[in-house]
Amino acid sequence: ADREEDLKIGVKSTAVLFAKFDKLVIGMLQICLFLLLLKISEIFNLTIFYDISLILTAFLMIYHQKMIKNREKTACFQAFLHNNFIGMVIFTGIALPLIL
Repeated sequence: ADREEDLKIGVKSTAVLFAKFDKLVIGMLQICLFLLLLKISEIFNLTIFYDISLILTAFLMIYHQKMIKNREKTACFQAFLHNNFIGMVIFTGIALPLIL
């Protein structure tokens, strides 16, 4: 969404680097993150709370993809701001069993 501004001021951002493939690259990175999080669950034998957090994370990632679908500037910025919820959900899935 900020590609035009980045080009105007000469910033070498990922939006400029990935150009029309930006949504595809974001989706691929989300899939890689999700697969790594699944592997972490397997390696460390994490609890059902973590598994539930992964399901919620998958839904958040899908929601973000829908938000950026049309590359509308406001929606893309909202997806960017909303991205911190993924970290919060994963953290909660790890921390909740330690609290209970």
